[in-house]
Amino acid sequence: MPTKADFYHNRGFCHRKREDFARSILDYTAALAIDPRHFKAVYNRAFAYGKLGQYERAILDYTQALSLDTQNASAFYFRGTIHEKLRNLESALQDFSSSLKIEPTSAIAYNARALVLDLLDRREEALADFSLAIKFDPNNPVYYHNRGYCHRNASMWKKARTICVRGVLVTDNIGLRFPIIVTSSMQANEDYSEAIRLDSTNSTVHSHRAYTWRKLRNYERAVEDYTKAIELDSSNPKVFSNRAYSYARLGQYRKSVVDYTKSILLDAKDPSLYYNRGIAFEKIECYHKAIEDFSTVVKMDPANASAYFNRGSLYDKTGAFEKAMKDYSRAMELDRHAAGSAGQTNSPSGRSEPERKFNR
Repeated sequence: MPTKADFYHNRGFCHRKREDFARSILDYTAALAIDPRHFKAVYNRAFAYGKLGQYERAILDYTQALSLDTQNASAFYFRGTIHEKLRNLESALQDFSSSLKIEPTSAIAYNARALVLDLLDRREEALADFSLAIKFDPNNPVYYHNRGYCHRNASMWKKARTICVRGVLVTDNIGLRFPIIVTSSMQANEDYSEAIRLDSTNSTVHSHRAYTWRKLRNYERAVEDYTKAIELDSSNPKVFSNRAYSYARLGQYRKSVVDYTKSILLDAKDPSLYYNRGIAFEKIECYHKAIEDFSTVVKMDPANASAYFNRGSLYDKTGAFEKAMKDYSRAMELDRHAAGSAGQTNSPSGRSEPERKFNR
């Protein structure tokens, strides 16, 4: 039996290279039985535990490794990643900060800390860290993408802050929030564009840039990016539904129907897809198909007042007045119930023909 810990450690590392983490753990453990202060064995065992999803054990081993080498930036960094997986966000933040104190030019650590700051809604700090990650590694498209996504989150957060002013809802007043959305969306768009310049094969980045085009109300460019995203990965139903929404905003409802149908084929359990396709069918005067879609919605979501109202309107248009009145009544009943639950009182709008809005 070997008496040198390195023999076991090195074989364990070979197992790791082959991604056989269970066997690597056995060898690292044998190495530690010979030499309990073998830093590489405990550090690499922690990594293997992390790969196997045994996060608590990974944290214990990284902590032991740091007791052997208190200035090991990588151990702090990887323990931070485990804390993040466990949603111990403050602990993760501390570890990434400790790593950066030792290696203040580590782009990967700035990126990791920024992701945690973003999760903690500390977005200005997150943006600063993403910028530092880009400074120290300007050719990494991931950092541009992440900063762009943070800009997008920042615009949503700022928008949310303007939803209620002195107790008065202002969500319908787009003017109060649109300048904030435009500025953040433009910043996000620039970062996504740089990420695409560095790596044009990432479908997610194209999809995210398309979202910023939508927020900038440039639906033609949104369609272009969603189309590219689909060319790279045609398995995501959300991308098809987002392109369908963009087509609808351009008034291209037949194309919208096609894309919602493709999205439904990939995710038949999402009632919003049938709802939106129903609106698109109505726009091209395929009323019976629209009725079918709204009928599917109310089966999947029986409390959806808008679906009953829309189907009632279609029954009204096609002369099925009894069915229309039944659906209108059900819609009003559900709406009153929802308003009562929210402590609100709704008043009639006086509109005889409802505005059709797509669910985004």
